Amino acid sequence: MINNNEPLITVIMPAYNVESFLERSVNSVRNQYYKNLDILIIDDGSKDKTLQIAYDLASKDARIRVIHQNNQGVSVARNVGLDNTLGEYVMFVDTDDFIDPEMCSELMNAMLSNDVDIVSVNSYTERYGKIIRKNTTGSFITREHPQIMDFYLSDNDGVVWGKLYKKSVIGNVRFPVGRLFEDCAALYRIIENAHKVGYIDKQLYCYYKNPNSISHTSFNLQKRYEYYLAYKERYEYARNRELKSMLLCEGLMVKAALSAMTAAYANGASEDDWRVVELVECVKEHRRPETLGFMNLKYRIFARCCGKVDFIHKISSKLSKMSKLLKK
Repeated sequence: MINNNEPLITVIMPAYNVESFLERSVNSVRNQYYKNLDILIIDDGSKDKTLQIAYDLASKDARIRVIHQNNQGVSVARNVGLDNTLGEYVMFVDTDDFIDPEMCSELMNAMLSNDVDIVSVNSYTERYGKIIRKNTTGSFITREHPQIMDFYLSDNDGVVWGKLYKKSVIGNVRFPVGRLFEDCAALYRIIENAHKVGYIDKQLYCYYKNPNSISHTSFNLQKRYEYYLAYKERYEYARNRELKSMLLCEGLMVKAALSAMTAAYANGASEDDWRVVELVECVKEHRRPETLGFMNLKYRIFARCCGKVDFIHKISSKLSKMSKLLKK
């Protein structure tokens, strides 16, 4: 790493079987205009050439450190990264994604100029080799307590990447082990420690959408159920603190429950499955005009039919899965 007057940023990069993406991702960090970086790659027991590529990259750049562990999941990998940070600032970059060269400098400038604890940027996506961007304004805004949590929850922001954190604001917060959608489960606990946050409306982080992940996630009941749990926790958090975003969080929880029910019905899960029972009860309890207003027509129909004429949701789920499989 470079010894200069710039604050040190530790960039935590969990890696598992990403031999096709790792070099591009790490090089996007190495090539930042901001140079004082501690690049920490945590190999989570990869079975391909990921670890060798990581060591090769480390041999070319003294700022790169590599930690190897047995496969324990992305939560443990990120937690290991947090336990081994050298910088007073922290970033997360997923190793199939990449970042624009000015991202770190933009984030750090905003962080220091505005005395904020967390700064985030907008993102764009890559899918099937195509870059998809949205219109942005380039504006910068800040939020302070008590508006911070409503700001993030209302924006449905549930990812830890695309942000620069003061290490102190993360504190002892760690990612839940053995859970999917760990970003969503941990982020609001980090945000709770912040006194002031900022947002730059520039697309500086590229999120890679894996076209092969749909059949593995969208129609996997356990994964969809854990997705629902993450949004249930967010709703309960907002409700217990009487946040303005409580109604939105409630609607997002119902939508997540319906999404999990789609996975259950698509795979012929029993209505007696304890997860299905919980999901149905959640929808029945929380389906109100105010919560359904955040959903599209399809989800509103599913919600109103829940527990009455479920065959509509069941048939739609099976057809949706069949359609996705035929497109692969």
